[in-house]
Amino acid sequence: MEARVQQLISQVENFGLAQGIISDNKRILIACSGGPDSLALTMICLALQAKYNLHIGIAHVEHGIRGEESLADAAFVANFCQEHNLPHYETTVKALELAKETKQSVELAARKLRYDFLAQIYTKEHYDIVLTGHHLQDNAETFLLHLLRGAGPEGLEGIRPLSSLTINNQALPVGRPLLCLPRTAIEEFCQLLNLAPRQDSTNEILDYQRNSIRWELLPQLS
Repeated sequence: MEARVQQLISQVENFGLAQGIISDNKRILIACSGGPDSLALTMICLALQAKYNLHIGIAHVEHGIRGEESLADAAFVANFCQEHNLPHYETTVKALELAKETKQSVELAARKLRYDFLAQIYTKEHYDIVLTGHHLQDNAETFLLHLLRGAGPEGLEGIRPLSSLTINNQALPVGRPLLCLPRTAIEEFCQLLNLAPRQDSTNEILDYQRNSIRWELLPQLS
C-alpha cells in the first residue's frame, strides 16, 4: 500500500515539476471542495511540503446550491484544515441568483463566483499560484464540451496543466498537477489513505451538460 501511495505522489510530483507547477518555496492556494480530487491534491501537496518548503493554503466556496449537503462540505473542509494546521479561506455565494440574473447556466455562474474568490485570496494573501484538482477525465470532458459548443482549434485543446486566467482584469496563474492521473487512480489514492471525501450529488444530474458527457457520452466512446 505504502509503495503505491508513494508511486502516485511521485507521478504527480514529476508532472508538476515538468510543467512548472511545483517549485521550491512556492505559496500555493488549493481550491478544495472536499471531494476526492481536491482532497487527494491537498494530501499530495502536504506530502511534498517539507521537500519543497511549500506554503499551502486552502480555499473553499459554498455555492448556495445544495442546502445542508453543501454546508456539510464546508464544515468538512474547515475541520480538515484545522486538523492539518492549514490556512483556510471560505465564502458563501449565490450561484443560483447570479445564473438567473445573467441568464447563464448554474455551472458557469458558480465557476465565475468561485474564481472571483480564488483571485481575491490569491492577491490579498500573496500566493504564487492556485491549484485545482482537474484530472485526465476532466480534460476529455472539456474537449468534448468545447467540441459540442462548436469551438475552433484553440478551444479544442482541452485543459492546460498551467495557464493564466484573467479574472477581474488580473492574471491568475492556475496549475492542475492531477492531469497526469485518471479518476480511478485518485479514488484509489483516497482509499489507500482511508480518506472519506465528500460527494457532490449534483455530479449525478444529467441536466448539466458536463455530467451528461461524463455519464452518457464518454462511456459510449470508451
